[in-house]
Amino acid sequence: MLTALCGFSQKTYLSIYETDARDNVIMYPPGTPFELRDAENNLIFTEKNYEGEFKIKGEYTLSVSPSWKVEKDIFRLTEGSIVVELTEDYYKYEQNKSYGTSHGITVNKTLIESSLNPGMKNVKLSFSNGIVFTYTDGKAKATLNGKALKIKYKYMIYSDTGITKLSFNPKTGVVWWVFEPKVH
Repeated sequence: MLTALCGFSQKTYLSIYETDARDNVIMYPPGTPFELRDAENNLIFTEKNYEGEFKIKGEYTLSVSPSWKVEKDIFRLTEGSIVVELTEDYYKYEQNKSYGTSHGITVNKTLIESSLNPGMKNVKLSFSNGIVFTYTDGKAKATLNGKALKIKYKYMIYSDTGITKLSFNPKTGVVWWVFEPKVH
């Protein structure tokens, strides 16, 4: 049973719509641990035991533990929805070259077969805020208007506009990303 649950959590990804308008989505890669709790702190569900759409009606707290940082992302929600979908459903809709929106930022993805490492992929991501991320044969770089940006972990890109967090799998070419604007 535990093996089945672990396999389930690796095959789903989390999407958070903070408003009913669904004009902005925050997404996390497959297997990212999370907990949804109600106003009385009762556990409603986690990544291990839920699939589908949960409409927010009332007060809820969603805590997400992304792999790229120590602290959790905490969302206080009173509207919108949480969607836990199968990864293969994501692949059906999101493998085109221009995809995703996070805080109004979109990205164009160019996937290139590695000439040095057969079977592996390299990627170039051009974000609408001017950031360009490249991963070439194990080396990651990010720039904004030609100026190098700081990258921490795999991969948090720091700029004057905010933090771009992404994950890239060079075996499959799958990219996950989210943009957090700088709070002034």
